[in-house]
Amino acid sequence: MVPGAELWVARAFRNRDGTRDTTAGHLVAALDWLLGESVQVTNLSLGGAPNRLLRYAVAQARRQGMVLVAAVGNQGPDHPPQYPAAFEGVIGVTAIDAGGRVFARANRGPAVDFAAPGVDLWVARAGGGGRYASGTSWATPFVTALAAQELAARPALPPAGLYRVLRAGALDLGAPGRDPVFGWGRVRTDSGCPGRRD
Repeated sequence: MVPGAELWVARAFRNRDGTRDTTAGHLVAALDWLLGESVQVTNLSLGGAPNRLLRYAVAQARRQGMVLVAAVGNQGPDHPPQYPAAFEGVIGVTAIDAGGRVFARANRGPAVDFAAPGVDLWVARAGGGGRYASGTSWATPFVTALAAQELAARPALPPAGLYRVLRAGALDLGAPGRDPVFGWGRVRTDSGCPGRRD
């Protein structure tokens, strides 16, 4: 979605007893490595409980100009906020379907900044082929890609300015203005973007 972009992949997960999980330490190490590689926009399709170490690392990354985009979680409308999406300055993303309806299991609340396609998406499967998938983690890369597009066009744009651009271009959904279900609405730009139908 971002032609010519360099993609850096940080290994933040571990395999343990047949399951994949992560820790605050793994996430902090991944963010530190990405900062060392001068990555401008970081996609965080993950979430968990609040953690002081991770909060500090996120704040440090933001101070160095990194834009962080994170999934708000799939635990349901009444679930507590998920982190890092709920940390200050992190762009929290929810998932919507092709009709603009929110993903039924998406978390709600003040962590939601924007909505993007994330329901019944055809995605690549490890080992080849593909499958349909739904969730806020699948919506988050659309916002990450759009942020990268904006920064490629305007390299001097600070994170706060980028947020204003995304907000100005968003298509309002749900209650007027920002709301706990869709945030500011579905991301889009005048040049077209993921999820735009008009």
